[in-house]
Amino acid sequence: MLRTLLLIIIAVLYLIITLPVMAVLAVISRKNPEKSERTARKMVQWVFRLLTRATGSTVTVRGLENIPKDEPALFIGNHRSIFDIITVYPYIHEPVSFVSKVSIHKIPLLGIWMDFIQSLYFDRSDMKQAMRMILDGTELLKKGTSVFIYPEGTRKKTGNDLPLGEFHEGSFRMAVKSGRVIVPVAFTGTIHIFEEHKPRIRPSQVTITFCPPIDPKNYDRREQKRLGAVTREKITEALLAQGVVPDPEPAPESNEL
Repeated sequence: MLRTLLLIIIAVLYLIITLPVMAVLAVISRKNPEKSERTARKMVQWVFRLLTRATGSTVTVRGLENIPKDEPALFIGNHRSIFDIITVYPYIHEPVSFVSKVSIHKIPLLGIWMDFIQSLYFDRSDMKQAMRMILDGTELLKKGTSVFIYPEGTRKKTGNDLPLGEFHEGSFRMAVKSGRVIVPVAFTGTIHIFEEHKPRIRPSQVTITFCPPIDPKNYDRREQKRLGAVTREKITEALLAQGVVPDPEPAPESNEL
């Protein structure tokens, strides 16, 4: 439990100590929103690195060369843990907006920091709000900010890393409408930090793989409606290459009496 307490202390102290910083960033954002966002992003990257170190985990990153250097991208990841975002955010140095559940935004002070780094929010019970999120994400991509989303919609809480859940195709409209590439991102090991044995924090070997980009312009309109399935296959291939063993499929029911 010591690691758990340490992470709670770090997170709470950060939110309290940086209260004056938030006030300054709010003032700066009125005249220079880009500077405010850039400063907030660096601070969040710093505290996320600190939180990762505090878990005792090691992070191996592969495929950084697949991140576009001169243009934004729609990053698509498989989702197992709250530590997916914490471990990957420091490695994406371009402006990037993460898509999060609207309930996370309601956490005191944390929601303010999420706004500073241009987070987007979705509510599965509100289809209109979900459509607005897709439109907002498309505009961010057009203007030069990357978007990171987990299209399974929720964390896979049981079983192995494979098979992946269904990737909701609506998320991929952001790439099609903006003309930006899709970068599949495969996570392994993050669930072993926390979710596998709540409330304890334990060290884990985390691997993050950035796969080669997928360009929607290389697909016709019919194929663009299946970009979620294509991306899911790429992440599955990356996980298999890392040695992930899929859960066995359930045996078919017998009709014998």
